[in-house]
Amino acid sequence: CGRVRGVPSRACHPKGGPGLRRPPPVRHLGGRARAGSSSCRRSRARDRERQHRAAMEAALRLWAAVQRELTPARVTAALLLLELAGTLVIVAKVPFTMIDHKAYMQEVEGFINGERDYYKLGGDTGPLVYPAAFVYIFSGLYYATDRGENIERGQLIFVGVYLVVQLLVFRLYARSGSVPTYLWVLLCLSKRVHSIFVLRLFNDCVAVLLGYAALLLFTHGRWHAGCALYSVSVGVKMNMLLWAPGVLLVLLAANGWWG
Repeated sequence: CGRVRGVPSRACHPKGGPGLRRPPPVRHLGGRARAGSSSCRRSRARDRERQHRAAMEAALRLWAAVQRELTPARVTAALLLLELAGTLVIVAKVPFTMIDHKAYMQEVEGFINGERDYYKLGGDTGPLVYPAAFVYIFSGLYYATDRGENIERGQLIFVGVYLVVQLLVFRLYARSGSVPTYLWVLLCLSKRVHSIFVLRLFNDCVAVLLGYAALLLFTHGRWHAGCALYSVSVGVKMNMLLWAPGVLLVLLAANGWWG
């Protein structure tokens, strides 16, 4: 047996005599190290998950608080103020587009001058094709705008029409409860709608105002008043007849055939 000087080897003492102890295998230390690092990784992953969950819960609580503050009344007031400012800027900065306004004024001028034959009423774009409610309402606009010459005053009147239309639509959304208030801002972003109302003064604007007012009356169960307003809207422009199937369905669903 080999010996270390002064110390007997363990191999020379099979019965367990004194000798040198072998160090533990390195593999045991490596296994414990790997187990420790894996445990640390799991712990860090759990910490990150808890932090992520806490952040999500805080964000949800904040969003719920914001939604509680975005009441229909507050959102309506804020958006109407923004719309008022925006449309006034459009009127001041963007040139008016003379498409049908002049023809409207020519058509109602014949009526104001005493002509009652529809075939003889017309303007530069041709004969009058709109029903009588258009003639009556735009006769008022004729007088309010100095025979149609004061375009700026007409634009300001239609700014008011636009704001009333927006108010009616906001009320309809609020009563339906199907559209979150934070989405209402999308109603204010249409370039074309602003152009139709304040840069062209189309009669569609008056027609849809009356149509939305009729729908709001329907939601309150005011069926007769709603039908009367809807009839006037058709009298302004016949394309409001496109609403007729839906209006009929609502009337039948709410009142039956003989209600």
